[in-house]
Amino acid sequence: MSHEYQIALDPALQLSPADFLAAWNASPDAQAAGHLRPDSATPKSYLPPEAVTLVLQTAVTIATTVLADLIYDLLKARYYPKKPKVITIDQGNGRPTLIITIEE
Repeated sequence: MSHEYQIALDPALQLSPADFLAAWNASPDAQAAGHLRPDSATPKSYLPPEAVTLVLQTAVTIATTVLADLIYDLLKARYYPKKPKVITIDQGNGRPTLIITIEE
């Protein structure tokens, strides 16, 4: 049974979905976690309208804290000294959203 996680990229990151996908695909740890693809859904109301969303499909449930750490590790070198911040929103629908932004 597969599980899905929505990943939202804050426009402040100045990171395209293609760049994020490339970073994901270049990481063996990320590839082991699951398959990432663009999301055609409109971002939720709690996201900036310019936010871009992707969907991570996994074979098993992965703790959102583990995913947040993986995403943080993928992006931290690119944004040093401003570090990426991952905020998890669980709406109880079985598809948690991880919002990636920059710490102020």
